Amino acid sequence: MNSIFSFSLQDLGLTEALSQYSVPASQESTVADLILSHLNSKPGFIKHKRSLTKNRDIHSLYSNAVHTVVAKGAPLDIFITAFTPKVTNPSTTNGHTLPDMADLLSLIHLHLVAKGIREIYDYGFRFIVAYKGRTYQPLFNWSNDTVKDTFDTLLTLRDAAESIVGIRNVVTFVDLEDLIEKEGQLFQKKILHEMIEVQNAYNDKVPYTIRKIDSWKRDFHKAINPAAFDTTEKIDSFLHQYALYFRSLKNIQYQGGEHGIGICNSFPQCLMATIRGIDEQLSIQLSPFFRFHSHQRLIAKTSNVSWKMMKWCDMEKSSSAFSPVYVKEFSYPFYFDKK
Repeated sequence: MNSIFSFSLQDLGLTEALSQYSVPASQESTVADLILSHLNSKPGFIKHKRSLTKNRDIHSLYSNAVHTVVAKGAPLDIFITAFTPKVTNPSTTNGHTLPDMADLLSLIHLHLVAKGIREIYDYGFRFIVAYKGRTYQPLFNWSNDTVKDTFDTLLTLRDAAESIVGIRNVVTFVDLEDLIEKEGQLFQKKILHEMIEVQNAYNDKVPYTIRKIDSWKRDFHKAINPAAFDTTEKIDSFLHQYALYFRSLKNIQYQGGEHGIGICNSFPQCLMATIRGIDEQLSIQLSPFFRFHSHQRLIAKTSNVSWKMMKWCDMEKSSSAFSPVYVKEFSYPFYFDKK
């Protein structure tokens, strides 16, 4: 039985991708320009494959921020919200809720991105990752133990990613709910006010709002455990309220506070980014090695160099059986291997 600390990049089938992480040299560009250009390059690998074209104002905002940090010789921090326990629909995860190889591969990717940038910038580059477990807990009805164990496991996987890539102090985990609570009652009132605005736009059939809310509800419906509800109407009402809340939080999360950057006020030097390609912020591909995020499926190794996110029900009916693979650190299957 392997330890997660014994894996190498070659074991994981990642060596062929390493050249993608190098920042191309250019005598005509400043270090700040090279960093920003690299973070906005290689759709589906460095930047999100569905990343929107930034308007001039947003591009200038990021450009000015990166140039300011680099001119000071200060560490450059990228802030993202990411990672939760796995979804609770039994046909999708079969009760497996804790982090697995998909999370480790995602963290390895972030470490490799940072390693490439640190090769041209000596003063530090890291990701500040706001863990979303407690924020999404009421939606998926995870236990307190599951939320805590997921966070603790992510810290262990972060340490393993450091060991595998050979670089330290790249990912700092914080709790998203802690950051929301630090903003206080005024921020909570802003969320409630924004929920009313979003609901009004939904009632008025504003196309953008309809598309956003309905797509979130569809995604949530596939992810939750339907056995937790008596009727379809209760599910729809429940999901609608949470779609309103999460849309509203997303709309205002970078507003207000001492530094004017909302939940990022504890990190005034950071650049705010997203792991979704349909937002206008800097958009980071969380993992280029497979489709879907780590919480949305179970992960299977389909060849020596290929990984695939799969639903449990699809594994069960697959013509080729998948066998669970365990590691020393955890008592549950860390990934599934195609026989």
